[in-house]
Amino acid sequence: MTRQTTRALALLCLSAILAACGGGQDPASSTATERTATTAVTEETIPPASRASATPPVSAATSQAWAESASLNRAEVQQEPVEGDATPSAVRISPKAITAPSAPLYRFYNIQTGAHLFTRDLTERDRTLNTLPQFRYEGAVFSAWSSTDTGLSPVYRFYNVSTGTHFFTISEAEKNSIVATQPNFQLEGPAYYASKTALTGTIPLFRFYNLQRGFHFYTASAAERDSIIANLGAVYQYEGIGYYVKSSIGNYNRALASFAGRANSPGYVNAQGESARFGNLAGMNFDSSGNLYLVDRYFNWYGGDATVPSEIRVVSPSGVVSSFAGNIQNSGYKDGVGSEAQFGALTSMTIDSTGVMHIGDYRTVRQVSPHGLVTTIAGSMTEAGNANGQPQSARFNRIRGIVKDSFGNLYVSEYHNHAIRKISPTGVVSTFAGGASAAASGFVDGQGTTARFNSPGQLAIDASDHLYVTDQFNHRVRKISPSGLVTTLAGQATRGCADGSGMSAKFDNPYAITVHRPTGDVYMSDLNSYTVRRITPTGDVTTVLGTCYNAGVFFGALPAGLSSVNALAIRGDRLYISSLSGIYWTNLPP
Repeated sequence: MTRQTTRALALLCLSAILAACGGGQDPASSTATERTATTAVTEETIPPASRASATPPVSAATSQAWAESASLNRAEVQQEPVEGDATPSAVRISPKAITAPSAPLYRFYNIQTGAHLFTRDLTERDRTLNTLPQFRYEGAVFSAWSSTDTGLSPVYRFYNVSTGTHFFTISEAEKNSIVATQPNFQLEGPAYYASKTALTGTIPLFRFYNLQRGFHFYTASAAERDSIIANLGAVYQYEGIGYYVKSSIGNYNRALASFAGRANSPGYVNAQGESARFGNLAGMNFDSSGNLYLVDRYFNWYGGDATVPSEIRVVSPSGVVSSFAGNIQNSGYKDGVGSEAQFGALTSMTIDSTGVMHIGDYRTVRQVSPHGLVTTIAGSMTEAGNANGQPQSARFNRIRGIVKDSFGNLYVSEYHNHAIRKISPTGVVSTFAGGASAAASGFVDGQGTTARFNSPGQLAIDASDHLYVTDQFNHRVRKISPSGLVTTLAGQATRGCADGSGMSAKFDNPYAITVHRPTGDVYMSDLNSYTVRRITPTGDVTTVLGTCYNAGVFFGALPAGLSSVNALAIRGDRLYISSLSGIYWTNLPP
């Protein structure tokens, strides 16, 4: 292993530890280095020497100088712990309520330097998201005040022209010392306002110095602080409390950020984050370990042919893309392990708690083990139909969605049969809802096979085993009870893009769908209006992402921008979206 490779691996490990404890568990491949809130910055702002992985080690003299600098900050900032009753209550009480406006600090991780960037400026954040792919967006991590007030002091920001990193201090003495002795550090002025003491409504911001790379790191997370001290103490020297910031972030972290692949850049590359390339991502799902599995159908968007190069790929929690099963270079139909398997035209997938995956492959339902063994469990790739019965004799026609309930039953939606079919744990296939024939399209709410759909799209299932299906050409989202009763959750016959309650809302070709199980909220993509919408359990529809009929992927503050969305998935409180051959994420709305 080369020295450069070793450094790269070390940086990846460091990023994983820092992100897992504080700034977001799934860092998204994003963009940005800001010099000031008003200065345009490009990747060239950072000198090439500082972008190289082989950064010269920090000298003992430099480390000693920074240790003395940190002592200046500690002399001005209260260093008592604020947990429990250790801090005197008199110190905790502000002379009056702080009424100055506050703003969140957004955090980015630079995969080239290993340093983190913090900014409160939305323009700066969005420029970072859109223009500098070496930065991974980690969300809002703490809040500070945007103007002064009683008990607050300015936090000064410096830019290191040698390394392209930033430094923050609330200490006037430290600021003056750096200005006098550190010519590589350019003072950019007050970045925000914070407190030197533990006032009511504040939390400590902990400060570290990287002994190997010569930059500073800050976190408001005690868990992240403790993890760094325990695991990276030889690299990160703890310098105490830097200052005190606002204890609540608020709902400021709403932005669209990149996770893997890149918009408008289709292809096939297994790599990290935005360096990876995808074709048409038609479905995706998380396993219990946080790995995101994807149905990649290369450049075929709708799967009209029986043999479309298809593959299952996986993205690790840190954004590393790899192949899992199938071979996108070869179209066909073959059971086997990993790349030996071949898929006809993958459209959807579901993963259970044991890691077993089931996929809809055109006219068949196939199972994939956690080790990549692909087997066919129902249907025939060469023969379309609507026959029920034993798995070998059952027939399907253009599967679009697949889910599994808590009893082990599989449900598939059929685009051409206009039906929802059920596969029991023993493999018996039956029609669960809809007419199950090419001639049975329509719109009828009702029980089981009396209901009618018009080209149903993807499926989702909630914690109570209710199914949700995007009824594409009826422009509605339908709900199916465990007993098979079909009702309309939202939408109407008139296509369009309008929020509202129940049937007053309008959709235009709804397609991808997922459920946030803790709340029961349904998230669906409106394919032709380029939006992602939220539907509450009572049927209230709001637009979460995108602007109606305004196509184009644009990162930054919501509503941001999207093109046609073919897949959605939720992990924790984050929504993941695929559009234009890229995967992006945003935090779920409150």
